[in-house]
Amino acid sequence: MTSVRSKTSIRKNKQELSRRLALWALAHDCGRTKTAFRGPTLRNAVVEGGRVRIHFDHLGGGLKTRDGGELKHFQIAGQDQKWAWSAAKIEGSEVLVSSSAVPTQSAFVMPGPLGRKAPT
Repeated sequence: MTSVRSKTSIRKNKQELSRRLALWALAHDCGRTKTAFRGPTLRNAVVEGGRVRIHFDHLGGGLKTRDGGELKHFQIAGQDQKWAWSAAKIEGSEVLVSSSAVPTQSAFVMPGPLGRKAPT
């Protein structure tokens, strides 16, 4: 889910905020287990050869970008902690991240509030 914050005021987003809170209540308090009440959350990441495979929970309708375009703003680093922009692509319910500049990954950065993570 994207943030409902706005530069002007949260008053402009009351309807979206209310919708999200209602979905959360339906899922948690009313037992509707198939209700998608939040966006994808990071489960774990695993290094596979020269790339990182990122697994998510709470996929709802699956993984996709808002505009249908490519994934952007992913970075990876090796043991030396030198960050490089990387290619990222959706593969089913996972995201694959790689960069030819970093042959052995030890950490990644993805857009959003999750920040930097070290693969397990």
